[in-house]
Amino acid sequence: MSHVPTVDPHETVSGLLSHLEPRDREAARFARLLLASGWEVITCWGPVQMDVWALELARGDIRVRFGIERGVSDGVLVRHPGGQEPLGRVVERWAATRGIDQPQLVPHGLLALATLDVPDQ
Repeated sequence: MSHVPTVDPHETVSGLLSHLEPRDREAARFARLLLASGWEVITCWGPVQMDVWALELARGDIRVRFGIERGVSDGVLVRHPGGQEPLGRVVERWAATRGIDQPQLVPHGLLALATLDVPDQ
């Protein structure tokens, strides 16, 4: 009879975020901000061969994916009813529709969180 080890999902998320932090500080901070504001963990796994990790969070019909492949951050991908796109593009579009012409001056994580929490996005 083989033994299948159990994995504590909180330990996996913590490990992924600790591994992501030196590779993409803003993405790790943003993931922590989403988790602290109640986003649900849909998937979290890693490491697997070639230093691959993935974390997917959800709130309503919006999904946010964080990943690492070969030790490099994949960036942040947002999936929403209209499709999927990098977080930067979502933030830029959101800021433009609200007359914010310099969204880079707003702390990235806070702006991104506001972007994703607005019902019309």
